Amino acid sequence: MDPYDWRFIGFRSLILLFLLGCGQSPIPSEFSYRIQELGSLGGNDVLPYALNNRGEVVGVSGTQVGGTTAHAFFWSKEKGMVNIWNKLSGVAPTDFSRAMVINDQGWLVVFVNSPSDIVYRMDHGILPIEKPEGRSLNFVDLNDDGMILGAHYDAHGACEPFIWSATDGFDYFDGPGWTLRNPIALNDTGDVLIQAATQDGTVTCSFLWKRNDGWKRLPPLDGFENCFAVDMNDKGQIVGVSSPSTQAPGIMRTGYVACLWEPDSVKTLGEDIYPTAINGEGTVVGRTSDRNSA
Repeated sequence: MDPYDWRFIGFRSLILLFLLGCGQSPIPSEFSYRIQELGSLGGNDVLPYALNNRGEVVGVSGTQVGGTTAHAFFWSKEKGMVNIWNKLSGVAPTDFSRAMVINDQGWLVVFVNSPSDIVYRMDHGILPIEKPEGRSLNFVDLNDDGMILGAHYDAHGACEPFIWSATDGFDYFDGPGWTLRNPIALNDTGDVLIQAATQDGTVTCSFLWKRNDGWKRLPPLDGFENCFAVDMNDKGQIVGVSSPSTQAPGIMRTGYVACLWEPDSVKTLGEDIYPTAINGEGTVVGRTSDRNSA
């Protein structure tokens, strides 16, 4: 068996949790996995976006079979599937939402189809954040210290990334010399992942920023020029894909290869597989290029 073979099952509401044993290095040649059925919010298309170290999962689910309405969900072993959209009464402008990030404190980043995203705390409701005048807030990640990674975008799409905290407010930082595209991830040590492109746009890659070391470009797998990181954990392990295209590899595209970056190496995880998150134990969730498989 290929040590990085990914196993999938073709039921729409099943999530495969890959117990890769990434806390060890290198990854052992044999690893175990189990399948946990999360269910849905009533629909038949479920997409997990993230999980935390407590095994809680967030994402988006259809609300009825054959329908087009989709709501953010929170799942835990104790509570099962929770419809987050129902908790945003008066805030969500449309009948659509998706939860994209969760930390170990139960804080969620929720996209609600409005100019600014929302941080929702499972036990305390919406986190109040005063946004700069005339700017929207786009959040992409948060850590267990309450730091939030996000960006402002101007009318031309130029990206101005920031880290927000309750004590320091908005803290902006310069990029690695490439054209910044979008921030990706923030871990508990304060490391940041950002997607960037060459000035002419012919190559796009992910960069890792560490407070004491500055920027480091993540190398794509051999044979590829482009890469797209998706998530990282506190051990510095990063999951994403190497791609033949400068276009982000959505779940309907093929030709990309899932990979795992560690501090001194990059490993192949499989073809036409799109990982969406990795937690502190090295557990990875993802989907195949077939929408119906997770």
